[in-house]
Amino acid sequence: MYIILSAFAEMWGTPYLMVAYEVNNETASYGSMLILLGMALGCLAGPFLANHWRSHKKVMSIGALGTFALFLPAIYLTNLPLYGIFTLLFGAGFFCGWQILNFAAAKEINPPEFSATTIGFMNALTMVSAPIFQMLLGRLIDAFEEGEVGLDGVKLYSSEAYQYALLAIPASLLVAWVVMRFVRETHPDRGQGE
Repeated sequence: MYIILSAFAEMWGTPYLMVAYEVNNETASYGSMLILLGMALGCLAGPFLANHWRSHKKVMSIGALGTFALFLPAIYLTNLPLYGIFTLLFGAGFFCGWQILNFAAAKEINPPEFSATTIGFMNALTMVSAPIFQMLLGRLIDAFEEGEVGLDGVKLYSSEAYQYALLAIPASLLVAWVVMRFVRETHPDRGQGE
């Protein structure tokens, strides 16, 4: 679920929005900023909802589907006005923030004496998504289009090349949702066996 942040907001989102909407770097970067802002708020809302619903699994599952449902049209409905895309990206970031519960879920699954190791390992898995998916998306963009070289020596790609490559993000969100079907509930108020 973190890939929307590590691959799109941190690297490929701004160049994609610049090409798709023919806006400058500063305007396009608002899309990434809104994902980050949405995620910050989602990280607050996710635990609140998990305590209200007494379920980490339910909140993370809804978070994966919510991120998918808002990110997909943000990338593929280029006929929407830019503020509409920014609204969708903010919402996708909000739902993506619910992934923060993976740390609590991992801690609850493992013995208490391994809490620090568990949280460190989960953080490492989260952070390793950045170099893997940033590079993967770059290679996919190259594979879908040769790209012209601009006056500054930087390759220029079409929005379609970005869209094909960015399909890896919604695909990973669906994989996250499927994986959640096999994770046991870890909320302390529900018990380990549910």
